[in-house]
Amino acid sequence: MLSKSSVATTAQESAYRIKHPNSAAPVVKAILLDQHIAAAFQAINAAEWPNLSIYTLEASSPTLAFRTAQGRIKDATLFATDATLIVIFSSHCLRIELAAQLGQLLNSHHRLPTLFVLENGDAEPKQIGQLLKTLRPHAGMIVHTQDPDYIASMLSALRA
Repeated sequence: MLSKSSVATTAQESAYRIKHPNSAAPVVKAILLDQHIAAAFQAINAAEWPNLSIYTLEASSPTLAFRTAQGRIKDATLFATDATLIVIFSSHCLRIELAAQLGQLLNSHHRLPTLFVLENGDAEPKQIGQLLKTLRPHAGMIVHTQDPDYIASMLSALRA
């Protein structure tokens, strides 16, 4: 005999739960660390995710700083304080030490980001292993994929 908790919900009940969550939508900040991931982001429609703010790494800055979609530069220390969820998007081509530095900064503000690594298929397994080993202490979750369509799926799952 099945208990009530083990009985599967109907599709109609599941749809209700997804469409009408009992908590406020999170404020999600996406940090794009390199040009490869920024190019993959161009394929998605950011308007579909009203709670998503997209930032790109400001390469010319001597410290960790990010450029907003409006072109303003924001210091990383201020960045960590006003988001519900922070997702760091990168390709396997990024400078590992930069991502680790960002992770340490976020951790110092009691923020545990999610790391999304998009691989284009030509990375050496040793390179990917080093990337994941270095970043693991600084991320609550790591997503590693070769499918750029997974970006949109992840943003939907996060309710961005």
